[in-house]
Amino acid sequence: MVRLTFLFPKDKKFHEELKEKVFNDFGSEAEEAVKMIKSLIISDLLCTNANFLQKEDFRPLPADANLAVWYANKGHPLTEGEGYKKPRRVRQ
Repeated sequence: MVRLTFLFPKDKKFHEELKEKVFNDFGSEAEEAVKMIKSLIISDLLCTNANFLQKEDFRPLPADANLAVWYANKGHPLTEGEGYKKPRRVRQ
């Protein structure tokens, strides 16, 4: 069974940027559009905000993988640039 959650951003700028890349006449920005869409997909079923809190064992990557998390208070998930620099390692 496939379990996916698709995040739907309310940011109009994100929607416009995605449309511009998808419907580009030459298809030159198709890869960037794919990155933007992939940034909105979580490989687990999370129906409500409360599900995020209940899924303590949720791991989008294998247990031995490293994972960096960014909070996006506005705009859209980062797909390149400053936010993709390797973060310093933080241990809990």
